[in-house]
Amino acid sequence: MRRSTITTVTLTILAAFVLAPIAAPALAAPTNVTWPVAVHVTAAPGTENNIHIIYIFLEDDGRITYEPDEEGAWIHLILDHPAGITTVETHTGLSCFLPSGSHAGTVGCFDTSSVAPFPGGGEDFVVALGDRDDIFDVRTAVGLGGIGTEAVGSLGSFEVHAGSGNDKVYGNEVPATVVDEADDSTYEYWTQDALSGDQGNDLLVGGPGADFLSGGSGADTLDGGIEEIEDEFYTGEDDTLVGGPGNDLLKAWAADRDPVINCGPGRRDKAIIDRGLDPKPKGCEVVKKKPPAGAIDAAKVTARSATAY
Repeated sequence: MRRSTITTVTLTILAAFVLAPIAAPALAAPTNVTWPVAVHVTAAPGTENNIHIIYIFLEDDGRITYEPDEEGAWIHLILDHPAGITTVETHTGLSCFLPSGSHAGTVGCFDTSSVAPFPGGGEDFVVALGDRDDIFDVRTAVGLGGIGTEAVGSLGSFEVHAGSGNDKVYGNEVPATVVDEADDSTYEYWTQDALSGDQGNDLLVGGPGADFLSGGSGADTLDGGIEEIEDEFYTGEDDTLVGGPGNDLLKAWAADRDPVINCGPGRRDKAIIDRGLDPKPKGCEVVKKKPPAGAIDAAKVTARSATAY
């Protein structure tokens, strides 16, 4: 959403990935990506941001493929349209980068945990949105015009601060992978996101991991997302949902136990929980208990997240 100087970014081969046009609001500086340690994605003030991150394989010859082999690397592809995005390369071959033959609105960041052709555990992302109505989305290529249907959402851990404005933040729905190089066996696990709405009337949607959602001030909707899926590394409880000041809606109905459901100090808060699984919510004026529904796929959760109960 925001706009500005659309800074040239990466990969000639990404020219095919042109986003569908979106009406451009206020001008300002582009979103900035910095690295190493965590990947920091920082929006400029005065812009509306529509930030998406997907996970793709980059062949050594610069081609994008969805059938990876041992010649190449997995990268996170970060887009913000129409605000634009930029970075400064710090470590050749390891960092986020802006190669020659640029494509406006894109930055690539290597997944340094991956061992080709297998995907990896992803990177740790720290995201700071701006002061307008922003979108942050790392699900499977949702809303990205021109991105192939085989592209997958990004993986890793995401700490997102939505800032002021009425924002929509969608967490990770793709499992991370660990590879045993002795026999090339792989193990999948779900990472944990921390999504904070800060100010404004926000929508926060988690994924299958044990996520932390905090609405902050405003009338927020917190949706823990699909049920926590046990893996090789985590078999505990699911999400923590904390509303905050304002009249919030907490959706904890996902066929698993969410250890903390706290609406905060609003006067007309509502929580929807799993009967017999979830603890008694705190600070919620209305509590609706539903029988655990069993596994809920991502498509149903996406539709459910947009629906008021």
